[in-house]
Parts: sequence; C-alpha cells; structure tokens
Amino acid sequence: MKKLFAVLAVSTAVLTAYNANAEFNLVEKAQEVQNKQDELAKKVADAKTEATKKYEAKKAEHEAKVAKKKAEREAKEAEKKAKYEAKKAEAEAKKAELQQKLDEKKKALDTLFAK
Repeated sequence: MKKLFAVLAVSTAVLTAYNANAEFNLVEKAQEVQNKQDELAKKVADAKTEATKKYEAKKAEHEAKVAKKKAEREAKEAEKKAKYEAKKAEAEAKKAELQQKLDEKKKALDTLFAK
C-alpha cells in the first residue's frame, strides 16, 4: 500500500509539474501571440499612415494641376480680352478719324456752297 501511495504521490507530483509547465508554456505562447499581434497592429498603422501620405500627395498634385490649368485658362481669357479691347479701341480710333474726315469734308462743302 505504501508503494501505491508513493506511486500516487510521484504521479501527482509529475502531473502537477506537467500542469505547471503547461501553464507556463501557455502564458509564454500567449505573450508571443500578443507580441505578434502588436507587431501586426503597428504594421497596419504604418501602412495606413503611408497610404494617407500617398493620398495627400496625390491630392496636392491633382490640386496643383487643376490650379495650373485654371491659371492657363484665365491667362488665355485675359489675352483674348486684351486683344478684343485693343481691336475695339483701334476700331473706335478709326471711326473717330473717319468721322473727323467726314466732318472736315462737310465743312469744306458748306463753305464752298456758302459762297
């Protein structure tokens, strides 16, 4: 019977030691899983940050292109308006010159017929 109790005691000690070792391994594995999860979470956060930076850069590039096209369009419109105004002024000057010549000719005719 003593041998049976001794075997039971040894078996219990072995099981207890095995259980403690298993718990230690479980805690160790849980820590490894947590570390890996933290590492992956950091990689995801870094990827999101990088994606945001790329998005912002693309957005700024697009806005710069849009602003450049708008400036070019406005410059062309201003150039067309300036040409239009120049032609308009030229036409008005020519009209005034012709009107002056016409007035001079009328005046000459009036003085001719007034005699």
